[in-house]
Amino acid sequence: QKQFDFKKDGFNLNWLSLARSFDRPHALPGTIQAEDFHEGAYWDSTAGNRGNAYRATDVDIEPAADAGAGFNIGWIAAGEWQEYTIHVAAAGYYDFSARVASPNSGRTFRILVNGSDVSGTLNVPNTGGHQTWQTVTRSRIYLAAGTHRLRSVAVDAGFNLNWIAFVTSP
Repeated sequence: QKQFDFKKDGFNLNWLSLARSFDRPHALPGTIQAEDFHEGAYWDSTAGNRGNAYRATDVDIEPAADAGAGFNIGWIAAGEWQEYTIHVAAAGYYDFSARVASPNSGRTFRILVNGSDVSGTLNVPNTGGHQTWQTVTRSRIYLAAGTHRLRSVAVDAGFNLNWIAFVTSP
């Protein structure tokens, strides 16, 4: 590795670009921001980012009015999904939580790991608005150790997703 002395060695630099990588695995146990899905690993029913925030994809992302601010996925339609690369530190049972908001009742989604449904149907309650947040939890989901693909799939339309989390189950 060479150290440069800019005055002595001379150095030309045209441009430098740094970008966030969405392809790194998310460590579990831990929290995953919904908008940090794997690059190109999503299906959205409409073109363009309706929230016009955070990333240039077709997934609709907007600023979140939840504690901690940040962003959330909104304008969710039935069948839409986002995928995340995860790394599970140790095989075992985990409690899954998701931060959701909806002015509608009867909305649902599922969590798949490597294509297998690990959560069953998760209900999104009527929280009173698209920016009125509540946490839903499913206990004792078994995850094998190692690197996997996690997919969040909307069964129904009409809710927002801020983050998902896995903590070791007692």
